Amino acid sequence: MHLPLRTLLLTTLCGTALLGSRLHAQTLHASSRFDSDLEGWTAFDARSPGEFGYAASGGNPGGYIRGVDVTAAGTAALAPAAFLGNWDALGITRLSYDHSVFSVGAGICGFGNYNVLISGPGGSATWIATLPVTGVTPWITIDVPVEERVWTVTSGDWASLLQDVTELRIPLETVCNSSNQNRDINGIDNVLLFAERCQQDLGFAGPGTVTATLCGSGLRAGEASAYRILGAPANAAGVLLVSLAGQPNVPFLGGTLVSFGGFLGDVVLTSTPQGTVTLPIVGSTGSADLVLQCGFLDPSQPQSVALSNAVLGAFGR
Repeated sequence: MHLPLRTLLLTTLCGTALLGSRLHAQTLHASSRFDSDLEGWTAFDARSPGEFGYAASGGNPGGYIRGVDVTAAGTAALAPAAFLGNWDALGITRLSYDHSVFSVGAGICGFGNYNVLISGPGGSATWIATLPVTGVTPWITIDVPVEERVWTVTSGDWASLLQDVTELRIPLETVCNSSNQNRDINGIDNVLLFAERCQQDLGFAGPGTVTATLCGSGLRAGEASAYRILGAPANAAGVLLVSLAGQPNVPFLGGTLVSFGGFLGDVVLTSTPQGTVTLPIVGSTGSADLVLQCGFLDPSQPQSVALSNAVLGAFGR
């Protein structure tokens, strides 16, 4: 049974303040929890058999990748094919993994930062945590946003790199030792790669520079997405318009309100000083195709209004 459209609108949009924070707007694309083996992960620069291997217990929980530093190699873990590919098309947004330093060894000459490297035909980039390891640690979850602003592109360009990621490398070793004996022991567990699915962009942006996306795990029951606005005037009053899809467009102050002939309701918005808005949107048990489009007061425009592109939200599907 389909919910009445106005009821669907209220439960999905007005209910976001109560429900949006309980749901994660991303979906798990690939994971390795090492419950029984290495799950296809291989060694980078392991010069001794003991430097990279599998431990069946002691992880977080269960098994994990164990690295025992016995040479001058900077041993790292290389991801299997499930973690590679066109990260742009897949909508990859975040990587996380657990890391533990079991022993720092002897002859310490320094500590390194957690870091991750990705590479492919389009280039390479490195993410480096802001704080270094300082000693023995419990299992710590390292969260790595897949956003250009927090990575250093070392060759090529970010957009080309994400279109074909052929290598994902996570270093095991975090401690520099001057001694050839009793070096550091580290572990990696629970490597997770997250993605999000974006709803269809219907176009019709303008006047102004406001852009909108609706991306996340989806819009079915138990799923969540985020309606994100960029390029709005700073600290501006605005409104999110919601209409039933497939209805007539309406010209409005130099732009177009898409499917506004099926207008259902609105949500008042205020942009941040950076001209952004993020609104969590929960999924629904009912099904309906709704058009979301926002407008903001913008004195720089000929008729003082800026309009975003319209996005088609396929709720319940």
